[in-house]
Amino acid sequence: MNFGNIKISEATEKNISALVDEGRLSHAVLLTGSAASDRKKAALAIASALYCTGGGKNKPCGKCSRCVRIKKEEFPDVTLISKDKDRTNIPIDVIKQMKRNAYLLPNESDFQTFIITDAESLRPDAQNSLLKILEEPPETARFILCAKDKSSILETILSRVEQFSLTEDSDIAAGGKIGKKAETAADSFLDSLVKGNEYSAMISLAPLIKDRNNFMDMAEKCMLVFRDAIFIGRTETMLSGSENRAKELRKKFSDKKLIKMTELFDKSSSDAIRNISMTSVINNLISECFTL
Repeated sequence: MNFGNIKISEATEKNISALVDEGRLSHAVLLTGSAASDRKKAALAIASALYCTGGGKNKPCGKCSRCVRIKKEEFPDVTLISKDKDRTNIPIDVIKQMKRNAYLLPNESDFQTFIITDAESLRPDAQNSLLKILEEPPETARFILCAKDKSSILETILSRVEQFSLTEDSDIAAGGKIGKKAETAADSFLDSLVKGNEYSAMISLAPLIKDRNNFMDMAEKCMLVFRDAIFIGRTETMLSGSENRAKELRKKFSDKKLIKMTELFDKSSSDAIRNISMTSVINNLISECFTL
């Protein structure tokens, strides 16, 4: 996939590109980080790649009729939803109308795409209304949400979307160091996961109950290994530095479960930031990972 000159991290670009090229991108996506203009451009680029008729692997081509019209925001099957300049929020009525439109047949293609460029401005009632269609979407509808960060998005929404940060790669992914305590915990937990040993997993994370920072580093390391496991054989770039462990996970779990575990670790890291009891965070994480 071709993102052009949009400011986006290399890891995220490769992740999205692989999913789009292989037709495995979720029906609902959340883009966070970077500037609002880049989030919008990235959303339009993804939509263009999905509709592009230019042929070849380097989509969007930027030249076919669909690509040109999507860039100009004139393609009938791509709808952009933004807050009005004189409003601080997107009204729930706008979301209700979008939902009604989502059940209409597409105009020129097989599906419609709805891009919400200011998802952080959705009030809780509007997000709850949106949740219902994300849970049971019509086959002819896709959704791309854009927000500055995840803090304003309800957990119920986050659990229903595939999340991508457009910002720079994490310190670990960029080759930064991770503390020995977090590294050991991550490796031990992943080993327990491969072996299906829940008790061993609990022992692995026990030292982090009173150490939020190392817990978050451990979670980030695990998420990178999950990412590598998903893309083994599809990309030459390994971000985690744990290729052998990624191969073990790949043999053990499906893409769907690896993605779900990534989401569970991401949520746990967010819960740790929000000062939720670490005992509760760790217990919930282990319980959910071993009941997938």
